[in-house]
Amino acid sequence: DENVLAVRRGNHVRIVKAWHETNTVQAVREFISLFRELSLIPGQVYGDAGGLGGPMLDLFAEEGFHVRRIHNVSPAREPETYTNLGSEAWFYVANEITLSRINLSDNPSIEPQLFSQLTSRPRARDARQRLRTLPKEDMAKLGLKSPDRADALVGCVYCGSYLTGAISASTMRDGVSLAPTDFHVKTEIF
Repeated sequence: DENVLAVRRGNHVRIVKAWHETNTVQAVREFISLFRELSLIPGQVYGDAGGLGGPMLDLFAEEGFHVRRIHNVSPAREPETYTNLGSEAWFYVANEITLSRINLSDNPSIEPQLFSQLTSRPRARDARQRLRTLPKEDMAKLGLKSPDRADALVGCVYCGSYLTGAISASTMRDGVSLAPTDFHVKTEIF
């Protein structure tokens, strides 16, 4: 899988860097270097704590940079509509992009890999008719690669909109609480 850093500034979101690194300590150090170059501080950075993400986020803490943990399998904010937080994020971001509320023009020509990942993740409904994205384990069984770049971009947009307590057009429109939200969820580096 790829290490991916996506950054959101207002309604502009872009992939800063995507790379392969099997040495997790080196990957964490590269992330921290990028965070510093971008003047990011702990509390502004979210990371996927699922799978190998949890131990990687532990390494961030050991290096003195605490990343906010997100578990995509946590309950959705709208549990009657979505099966989990990760699915809710994907559908929310798809809608924001469709409505041109998210500007992707900072991504050099939306390279084919990111475009493919954003537009081809399988989705379905569960027995209660809630929307869900196909879990990565099921994607692997079908021979599909993990959508790492898209996951980072989706997480970046979603966390910036709903998990920070920041005031935005979408939080005002949707009536989301403006107080900082801390889910205490153990929910790719965004």
